[in-house]
Amino acid sequence: MRAARDASPFASIEDVVHRAKLTRSDSLSLARAGAFGGWEPDRHRAAWEALRAVGDTLPFAPTHHAAHDPAPLSITDLIFLDYSTVGASIHGHPMESVRDRLRAWGALDSRDLQSLRTSGRRIVVGGLVTVRQRPETAGGTIFLLLEDEHGCMNIVVPKQLVEKNEEVVKHAPFVLVQGRFERDGDEISVIGSRFRSLAVREIAYRSRDFH
Repeated sequence: MRAARDASPFASIEDVVHRAKLTRSDSLSLARAGAFGGWEPDRHRAAWEALRAVGDTLPFAPTHHAAHDPAPLSITDLIFLDYSTVGASIHGHPMESVRDRLRAWGALDSRDLQSLRTSGRRIVVGGLVTVRQRPETAGGTIFLLLEDEHGCMNIVVPKQLVEKNEEVVKHAPFVLVQGRFERDGDEISVIGSRFRSLAVREIAYRSRDFH
């Protein structure tokens, strides 16, 4: 693709597909990530145009004569597409879609934690798991880094609770944690006592897991 672009600027989605010899999968991935936004800002329409250019032969795939006018993507659609394709979004964060529900449950966000000063308070937080760590030196304890629309939160999963909550703490993309707030200077963490998968719209996102 880079060689084709260096030869001369691309003129259209169809030009990109043909000159870069993109496959159906490549074309869809680029469209969903917004790579064709210079020609078609709406990612649904960009994907349709890319498939038409590929000449997709699957049933109901677009042809050169097909007309298609998909519904515009909402901001929430764009956010989840961004996270599924590139792992971040300039349009917002997936946690915004459930924030009202979490507030009703009394859950705090990462910004709220910054104002807490006294350790020991029982709190509830939720977020997208971006990093999972289980260092050998921690004796079986798992550390999660949860991300929300304001920042990140360090979550400690005590070793005695790992097996009981294994499916959630090792695999769930979004996690709701009840636990004890701890502050040591500027260092903030939540020592979890209860963990559950947080029901958020499905997302194709993988955390960075280290041992």
